[in-house]
Amino acid sequence: MSNYFNIFPKIDYDISKSGITKNVVDLTVRYAIKTKIKNRSATYYNYIIKDGERPDTLANRFYDDSKLDWVVLMVNDIVDPLYDWPLNYQNFRNYLTKKYGSISEAQQGVHHYEQIVRTAGYQTSSAYEGYDEIGEPLKEIVVEVDSDTYTNLVATQPGTHRSVSNYDYEHKLNEDKREILVLDKYFLNKVISEVEDVFR
Repeated sequence: MSNYFNIFPKIDYDISKSGITKNVVDLTVRYAIKTKIKNRSATYYNYIIKDGERPDTLANRFYDDSKLDWVVLMVNDIVDPLYDWPLNYQNFRNYLTKKYGSISEAQQGVHHYEQIVRTAGYQTSSAYEGYDEIGEPLKEIVVEVDSDTYTNLVATQPGTHRSVSNYDYEHKLNEDKREILVLDKYFLNKVISEVEDVFR
């Protein structure tokens, strides 16, 4: 990840408004680059990040160059590689312990309540029960509700509700970060060329 900000130009900026400028990375250029990349009809494919994998290791795997980690990050709109990238198992546990006091407390504490509007793989109005029009399995639909609504659901509609612990909430957030797009290597040189044009 150390290579991520190397591609950005630098500007003199008065951070503290004291009249003294510092030479800092110009992050505003990122959006111009992102637009150029996203507007191309390039080929991407889905990838699930495995535990312990980093942007530089994936860049080395897909592009034979770990210094192209910025391509992996930029294609996925990742601004902060420290927090927008999934934590590995041990770092995730350390994060929970620091935030909630312990893993046990994270598991016991309720983050929010949910009402299950539709269970996965169920659709009465379709001839393809459990699947959508193109044959994909239907996903579960839930809405977040307050504690009073949750209590009422428990009493009147069994099986249509659940409480989500702090642990499960944080775990889902972390796991969702594992789904990324990888730019096909065939388009790599063209994307790099476009990025260089932005910085000229």
